[in-house]
Parts: sequence; structure tokens; C-alpha cells
Amino acid sequence: MSDNLASAENGGQALIATSWDQAHPPEHAIDGDDATFWVTTGMFPQELVVTLPASSAVARVMLRSVGIRRISIHACPTEQPGAYDTVLPETEIADGAGSRQSEVFTVKMEAVRHVKLVIHAGWDHFVAVNDIRLDGRKLD
Repeated sequence: MSDNLASAENGGQALIATSWDQAHPPEHAIDGDDATFWVTTGMFPQELVVTLPASSAVARVMLRSVGIRRISIHACPTEQPGAYDTVLPETEIADGAGSRQSEVFTVKMEAVRHVKLVIHAGWDHFVAVNDIRLDGRKLD
């Protein structure tokens, strides 16, 4: 069974973020509401760590965003975030010219607890992440 492990509804949480705005906090990236989003400041790189409710296997990362130019994805298997393995090397996303970007990345994460998205560059000074979906299954 495949489930969105990142969603707050399923116990996921936005644990760490390098930017925080009161109107657009990191939690908005996983709240399941397409009208909300996490917004970054005007500097790069930016990072967002999503903690899963249990050790999980993740097969796909789906991302809806605006303005991301280059991104990488990393996974950490330990209970507390520590060393991360790269599961998607730095990858360029096509310019959406201010419109929504929808990307699906096929990855292989086994027994992961934390997933870190690193936004290396944007097409503009700010980027927005509307939704992060981590499709997979809990192992515990």
C-alpha cells in the first residue's frame, strides 16, 4: 500500500527549515492544502527536513512548487537526524515562469526516518513549496 508519509495527517512533520515566515511556515509544505505554502528567504541554499512517523520505504517524491531551479534530496535512517545519504543528486527543474512546477522523482529510500530537500537555487529570489508528497509505506 502506498501512502503520503510526509502528510501531517499521517504523522509527518516539518522538523527543520532554514527559512520561517509566520504567514507561510514550513508546516504548510505538508499540510495537504494546495492553497498554502512554505516560502523561503532570498538566499540559497534552503533546506527543509521532513520527519516521517516511522521507519519507511519511499519510492517517489512528488513536489509542487514555484520558482525552484535546482534541488537535491537526501535521506537519513536514524531516529534523530544525523548523516544523510543523497538519493537524488542536484537536479535542475524547468523554469515555470512564475507558474506552478509539478515534479515527480523516483527514488529508492529504504528504512528512512528523515528526508531533506535542499533547494540550491531558484529562478527568482524567493521560492514557494506548496506540497511535498512522499509515497511509500511504513515499515514499523
